Amino acid sequence: SAVVFPSLVEGWGLPPLEAMSFGAPVVASPIQPCKEACGSAALYMTDPLDSISLADNLQYILSTSELSEQLIKNGFEQVRKYNTVQFADDLLKGYAKVAS
Repeated sequence: SAVVFPSLVEGWGLPPLEAMSFGAPVVASPIQPCKEACGSAALYMTDPLDSISLADNLQYILSTSELSEQLIKNGFEQVRKYNTVQFADDLLKGYAKVAS
């Protein structure tokens, strides 16, 4: 029904973006990597440790079909901003820099 991603530390926010690519609405941590990856296509918790905010956002998605449908639509649009081939190439280059 939805993916919850209350991460405290994240390198970029790929897991919620992957969930969006499968048509799942997302509740994410408000940390910068998640906001960068998800943009306006996710609902954000007030704080990664705020379980009330997480529950409220999840309940909002589950009880409001229009919101869920809009988040799914926005998620597909957000995912299209990223090219998987370019992402893989950039990731490989990053690993190569670390190894050298």
